[in-house]
Amino acid sequence: MKALIVDSSKSTRKILSSLLKKYEIEVEEAASPLQAIELLDGQHVDLLLFSYHHKSMNGIEFFKALPPKTRSSCVSLLVASNAIHQIAHESIEVGITACFSKLNISSLDTFIQNFAQAKRNKLQGRVLLIEDSPSLSQVYGERLASIGLDCEFCVDAEGAIQRISDNTYDLVITDFSLAGIGDGFSVISAIRNSHDAAKSRIPILAISGLNSPARRTQLLLNGANDFYSKDSSLEEFEIRVKHLLESYQLLLTYEMQYQTMQSLATHDALTKLYNRHYLRDVQQQVISEAYMSSKPLALIVADVDFFKQINDTYGHKIGDEVLAAAGALFANFFANELCFRIGGEEFLVILKNTTTLAASQYAQGFCDYFANQHLSGLNVTISAGVASYEYGDDFEHLFARADNALSKAKLSGRNQVVLDQSLNMLSLMA
Repeated sequence: MKALIVDSSKSTRKILSSLLKKYEIEVEEAASPLQAIELLDGQHVDLLLFSYHHKSMNGIEFFKALPPKTRSSCVSLLVASNAIHQIAHESIEVGITACFSKLNISSLDTFIQNFAQAKRNKLQGRVLLIEDSPSLSQVYGERLASIGLDCEFCVDAEGAIQRISDNTYDLVITDFSLAGIGDGFSVISAIRNSHDAAKSRIPILAISGLNSPARRTQLLLNGANDFYSKDSSLEEFEIRVKHLLESYQLLLTYEMQYQTMQSLATHDALTKLYNRHYLRDVQQQVISEAYMSSKPLALIVADVDFFKQINDTYGHKIGDEVLAAAGALFANFFANELCFRIGGEEFLVILKNTTTLAASQYAQGFCDYFANQHLSGLNVTISAGVASYEYGDDFEHLFARADNALSKAKLSGRNQVVLDQSLNMLSLMA
């Protein structure tokens, strides 16, 4: 960051220079407006800090004498010894960013601190700029790059719509008038009507050379998030871009946090499988679907064999590793089913549209698969019980039958599958 101080007083320049350097801003000094104009010829500064009182011209006259590009590309701060309220209105009218009194340096200090912090906080994001003027594309592109953004360019609505369909962007900036047959409305409409929910809410900054209330209103009504007039300063362009991106990225952060909270509420932290809370949410739905559709439904309740001995012998760290690995095996083997950790070492699989015979075969296949994995280098096995939905069952009764079958598997020597004994041969094939 670079700043230019324009003040005839050496002591004042020293005070202002110390203030800027405190925030790691590179400083140049000029003792007069004419010297400042010479220094600004061919070089860019981010901040222009100048006093009102000079012999050759006052601060407002000095600012008006600067090239339009210089006036629009930097933050300009006017400092006056007194009567600041009398010149503030005129200075703002000509485009000066803000006015400060030399008697209130703390306010100036706060402004510079915020300015420096904002400059350092580079944005990240991918921007699509749709503009058919090569010179404006270059100007806007350089400004976007200066604040850390990756910018792609397009000159027509048709090409832009295809790019948006094929890629992911954090911001779309579109001119109203474009090459080809489409215009800014076409781009905005394509985004807002996209079947991809993520693409349909990409923030849009509409820009136009015609700064009329009617055009601004129509662009905003059609789905643009903000409007920028081409006769406005590049500083305003940058601010509008920053506000849109920061708001969008904040929204994405909140959504990610919400999804994380949802996941924590419905998933077991250790195994990443669904937990008992989520089971309570879905169990009635599962039973209702089986009742209404007359399609088969089966449960597998499984338990890691001799898990207490694993904890006692190898410690809880190894025990947790075994459970986490077991969860991964359940998720992989039953990838299309609902898998839960419902207790310490107890698991549940809900198999929709699955007969008892098929469920028992799945369970036995999983037992064999599990025993061959040697979780954490140990010979670990599981026992399982299988039960199928019968007309009129509630979930508690169905689960109790599967859990009872599991108990029999454990009593019979473990590392095996037992079917619910209440089933008859007809139900096996149902």
